[in-house]
Amino acid sequence: MKNYPVLVFTFLLIHATASIAQQSSFQRIDSLKTLLSKTTEDTAKVKLLSNLAYQYSQIDMAESQQYANQALALASRINWEKGLGYVKEVVGRNHWQNGEFAQALKYHFEALAIWKKQGLQDKIATVNLFIAQDYADDGNYFEALKYLSYSLAGYEAVDNKINQGVVHNIFSWVYGNLGMQSESLKHGFAALKIFESIGDKQGFAIQSGNLANSLEEQGNYAEAIKTYRQCIESLKSANDFINESLIYNDLGRCYSKTGNYSEALKWHQVAYEKGRKIKNYSCMASAYSGIGDIHAEQKNYNAALKNYLFAAESFRAVSNTPSLAGLYSKIGDCYVKLGELGAAKQYFDRAFALIEKMESIGELNYYYNGLVQLDSATGHWQNAFEHLKLYTATRDSMYNKENTKKMVQIRMQYEFDKKTADEKVAQEKKDAQVNQELQKQKLIRNGFMGGFVVVMLFAGIFFNQRNKIKKGKKRSDELLLNILPAEVAEELKSKGSAAAKMIDEVTVLFSDFKDFTQLSETLTPNELVAEINECFSAFDMIMQKHGVEKIKTVGDAYLAAGGLPSPNDTHPVNVLNAALEMQAFMEARKQIREAAGKFFFEARIGVHTGPVVAGIVGIKKFAYDIWGDTVNTAQRMESSGEPGKINISSSTYELVKTQFKCVYRGMISTKGKGEVGMYFVGSATAAT
Repeated sequence: MKNYPVLVFTFLLIHATASIAQQSSFQRIDSLKTLLSKTTEDTAKVKLLSNLAYQYSQIDMAESQQYANQALALASRINWEKGLGYVKEVVGRNHWQNGEFAQALKYHFEALAIWKKQGLQDKIATVNLFIAQDYADDGNYFEALKYLSYSLAGYEAVDNKINQGVVHNIFSWVYGNLGMQSESLKHGFAALKIFESIGDKQGFAIQSGNLANSLEEQGNYAEAIKTYRQCIESLKSANDFINESLIYNDLGRCYSKTGNYSEALKWHQVAYEKGRKIKNYSCMASAYSGIGDIHAEQKNYNAALKNYLFAAESFRAVSNTPSLAGLYSKIGDCYVKLGELGAAKQYFDRAFALIEKMESIGELNYYYNGLVQLDSATGHWQNAFEHLKLYTATRDSMYNKENTKKMVQIRMQYEFDKKTADEKVAQEKKDAQVNQELQKQKLIRNGFMGGFVVVMLFAGIFFNQRNKIKKGKKRSDELLLNILPAEVAEELKSKGSAAAKMIDEVTVLFSDFKDFTQLSETLTPNELVAEINECFSAFDMIMQKHGVEKIKTVGDAYLAAGGLPSPNDTHPVNVLNAALEMQAFMEARKQIREAAGKFFFEARIGVHTGPVVAGIVGIKKFAYDIWGDTVNTAQRMESSGEPGKINISSSTYELVKTQFKCVYRGMISTKGKGEVGMYFVGSATAAT
């Protein structure tokens, strides 16, 4: 979990010209200094000094504060209220970045009073956001949520999309620190959708980093590392040095969790150098903390402690309360391992004092885990047991089944919405091209046709086609039912569209043929297609018999699912009965074709149970499809299986273990999933 300040610099280029806004920070500073040397008007000087203070805040805080003080003095001397509002924002942000949260709040509340008096809604929303960040980074999360709500409402009122995304971003971070993971993810994807829609690469990168953090906490390290790397490239192009440094630390931490300590150390060192270059203590402290984690993982507790103490000193310099709380628990844990139990208790007490103020579930969980170790080392077994219960309770409150399900639902809904939007854009582009061509044809046709001929032709077509329409409607209904479930087809006919649905539990079947590619190279197209058609036609009949919905075929792969579009309780059993009949058909066909000296297919079948999003893809040539990690896992079950067998996941096994004989295969490594428990299915009799 990220405990350093949320650093968002997407809002203010205060009164900068468009040409300056498009330059890098260093170029902007040079341009602003040139303008300042030529400006005589006092109000213009205040704006330029404020802008210089803002630009320097990203690379040199001392220089930033000098320009801010000049701007504040000038605005006060000429009694320019708006100018004071601008400068107080920047001065407040400088105090915030230095970790001086009480001072930051003072200046930001003063700026808020000015903007309220001026009636500038966009500025009111911005300062409410700054106040929320002041509170959040001081660990006062509930006050932060209040001002984030004010800010979001303000930005919605003035239709400021980019800053709506920023607010959702910080909502996500605050809820994450409170242990409310589903709320965190909901706001995270809301931010991501906004940044995508407006093409804000920096905002998209920052929020993608937060989502990568969620992937990391769920143990999906490969995807998290990939996302962190993409974030870094985007932040480089945006000259966002602070967030770039912080994401390097994320990348190092993630590599550390995979056991790749040399790679982890490299990225933490890069983060430290980046932070040192821009004189950002939080970035440097996060790097020290990450290096300490690497030493702790390798049980080198003296080295870990040394780095943790360096990190604590830096975090104290910027009053970073959330990070200090977590760090104190880590220091306490190191002292326990080194046998210095008095020092350990002292640091755990410091951690609790900060955590109690913040009400952070994540840090409280880490703290309780540390106390379990301390109590065990001192022989206080009853206390150890009580703290273990508290540790388990706080952990489960963050990642219980219900929260995990909500997080999966939110992620899948985002993926579905994105895919649907992409399909719509592609179709609209195609329709525009078709319409353009039709217009050309219409102009040509109208040049050669008279009104009378058109009328007579229309009448003839009308009477001739009336009877065909009746037959065509019946045929079209039959065709529609061939490609869509009945319930979805009816909704499409009545409304013209069919809504996507999140279904909490379905059982997905995925099959393909062994050595299909090699076989296809030795057969004629007619032979290959004929045999695939025979097998898939049989599979279709089997699915219909067992009440399982065929989804689609791709090459030699066959995808089906039970428990949709209408949820039911029998889907795991229905799917496994269908799978057993599929394998029985394939075995019988193998024997017949082998005896005749003909080629034959052998099928691998994988089955997994979990949530999916189901709905219609496209605007024309509709296709009913399903999305989500459940589909990917079913495919992994198939690829990890064996020809002639049915390989199921632990989640499916738990639902069918009393109705099918299953053989446990152990924890098997799969691409992108790590180790997964798997079972081969025997027969549909009571398990012994």
